[in-house]
This record gives sequence, C-alpha cells and structure tokens, in this order.
Amino acid sequence: MTDLRSQHSYDFSSLTCDPDWSFSSLSAKETSEGTHAYHSYPMRFVPQLVRKVLQHYTPPGAVIMDPFMGSGTTIVEAALKGHAVIGIDVNPLAKLITDAKVTPIDPVLLSHRVDCMFERAERMKGTAKAPFEPRASERIDFWFPPSQREKLEALLAAIQAERNGDVRRLLMCGFSNILKCCSLWYPGSTKPVRSDKRRRNPEDPFKAMSRQLRIMAERNEELFEYWGPTSAMRRPPIKTLCRDIRLMRLPASSVDCVITSPPYVTSYDYAELHQLSLLWLGYAANHQDIRPSFMGAVHGLHPSQHPTRELGSNLAASIVDDLRESPAEPHLVRAVTKYYQDMWLFVRKARRVLKPGGVLVLVIGNTVLRGVLVRNAEALAEMGEKQGLRLTQVIRRRIPLKSIPQRRDPVSGRFTSHQGGTANAYPEEYVIVMNA
Repeated sequence: MTDLRSQHSYDFSSLTCDPDWSFSSLSAKETSEGTHAYHSYPMRFVPQLVRKVLQHYTPPGAVIMDPFMGSGTTIVEAALKGHAVIGIDVNPLAKLITDAKVTPIDPVLLSHRVDCMFERAERMKGTAKAPFEPRASERIDFWFPPSQREKLEALLAAIQAERNGDVRRLLMCGFSNILKCCSLWYPGSTKPVRSDKRRRNPEDPFKAMSRQLRIMAERNEELFEYWGPTSAMRRPPIKTLCRDIRLMRLPASSVDCVITSPPYVTSYDYAELHQLSLLWLGYAANHQDIRPSFMGAVHGLHPSQHPTRELGSNLAASIVDDLRESPAEPHLVRAVTKYYQDMWLFVRKARRVLKPGGVLVLVIGNTVLRGVLVRNAEALAEMGEKQGLRLTQVIRRRIPLKSIPQRRDPVSGRFTSHQGGTANAYPEEYVIVMNA
C-alpha cells in the first residue's frame, strides 16, 4: 500500500503488489459464498476485496454507491454490513441478479413454489412457445438444439406464471445462469463461440435448473436467517437502477463512498457475452441493439458525437496520440477516445455525489493495446484530481481468481485463449483511493 497524500505521481509501475489484497489463498468456493453463487459474471469482484475496502474506508451506517454494479458484489457486501446502498448498471441482467441476491425469501415458501414451477413446466413441455421476435428466435435456434429450446421454453413459461414477484425474480436469475450450459456455447469460453455438436451434449435444462435451484435455496436460507423476521439484523435501504450513469443527474453530496470497478477499454463486449440471457429474458430482440449502451465497447457513439469532447486527462490524451501513431486501426483509436470521454463523465458525476470527506474507491488495471501501454489506472487518478479529489492511496494487487483468460488479441485488444494472443490481460490491478 502506498500513501500518496503528499505526492502527485501518475506512474504506478514501481509499486509492489500487496499480498494482503490479493486473496490468492482463497478457493473458488470461498469467493462465491452466500448469494454470490446465484449467477456467474465476468470480472466479478471477490467479496473479500469489497469487505476489505469497506473495513478501511467507510464509516458505520454509510451510504454506498456502485455505479457499475455488475452482479452486485459491492451492493450485497455493503448491505450485509448495514450500509444503505445504491447500485446502478446499464445492463438489465445486472439489476435482475443483484435484486435476487439481496432479497431473502421464506425457505418454506420458496421450496413450495419451486415444486409448483417444475410441475407446471412438465405439463407445458411441447406446448409452451416463447413470443420471441424473429431475429431473437433465429439467434436462439443458433445456440440451442430444438429439444433444448422446447424444455427451456417450458421452464420459462412456468417461471413467468409464478405470482410471487420475489420468487419469480429468483427463478429468472437461476434460469439465466443455466442457459450457457444448456446451449452449444463452447465450455469455458469467454467469447460467444459455438461448439461442435458432436463434441458436446448440452446439459438437460430440467436437471440444470434443479441443480441451480438447490444451490440458490441453500444460500437463500442463510440470507433469510440473517435478515429474516426473527433476526436482530435489519435489511438496510437498497436501491438498484437499470440506468446509464452518463445520462443521470444524481443528487449532490448524497453518498459517503463510491466503490466500483469501471469497465475496461475494448475488453468485454457485455452484449455479446450476455446475449443468451438478454434474448431469453426479453431484454432485447437483438442483443446488438444495446451494444452502444455499454462503456468500453468498440461499437456505438462516435467520439465526435459524445456529450463531452474532453478526455479529462493529459495522460489519456497522450495514450490516444500514441495509439494513433501505432498500427492500431482507426476504430480502436475511436474506442479508446470514447472510453476516456465516458470515464471523464463518470468521474465528474462521482465527485458530485460524494459528501465532503467522502471516498471514491476504484478497482481497475492497465493493459497493452497494439504495443501501447493503456494506463487506465493512472488516467483515472488524474481525472479524479482534476475534479478536486485527493489521491491518497494506491494499492497494487494480483488477480488470482478473476474469470479471465491471460492473453489479449494483438489486434482487437479483446480477451483470447488463442496462442496468438501476445499481450497479458492485466493479471494485476490497482485499488485507487481518492478523498473529496
């Protein structure tokens, strides 16, 4: 850990990794405890990291915000500590997962409603037809053999018939999480790659759903014991929004701490990665339609049409200049330019919502694109100081368990498991602490 209260350096390369922040000894089971096991999500925080941040930088009874909440790790952990929480994400799937993870359900009620759901699904097999638009239906046929689609449509119809909203949300979350293992999506792939039918038989949807709900029921029971009517603990105020932080006007001086991991430039195409859930749950008729909503995406608004032309950082401007002089294609240069414009807007909004003495904690890493070191961490630190925040601490940590391949494609900068990948996919990242 490095204290930077008396320094103004935007080169973090000399920092050594702090083993206390890496959690390298933890198993995958330990980092998916509690309701964190409800749904997989790329680049998910390990909950132990969030707990450590909360321990070091938040007062009791604080208001915590995560404007890129993803699967809700910050929201869950902060709420369990009794903090009021606000979670924001442009991805509707993120809101579904997070809401399910923070909503305890009476275990007896849940068990009964799960049994009823499976009974309905059995009766509906062969007759239930999801009302997909043609484009969505065509894409689903690409990923799912007819027998799989038939069973999944029965399960979805049975879930939609559930009258209890909390139960229906939990069932939808579980349904979303089984879609990849029930499809022709190549096992373990971080990209949408269709497997050869002869090499893999997708898991039976009813068996997958049964297994998924057993796990969720067990974790829900723990949550119900913690926040249930007989517990001494009370569920704090929890607010989640499916919104674009760039377009929101947030109340000034309303939050004690912003804890988040911003998107990484040109890394994950979340619309592609979550396309099965987006299509099946009716969030998009064509997953490509919502691509421009995601920050860090190559697709979408041209930088010249952005609400701000500012990059907010001299370092960011120099990175863009270096990319222009590199072999990087123009669309990649545009993507990085737009990314820094997006981050500048985000930092301005984060600064606005923080109370005097509030804390902004960013968890982000650097990467290499077309031979150019893209120093996301340092650029965001500079943006924060330009907005009047004080850079107080920077922690460098290894990433032992994040679900990412370790290489990047040398052209696109996206993750790859292919041997042609020539750049490390940030096996380290930084925890940046800034005070208002």
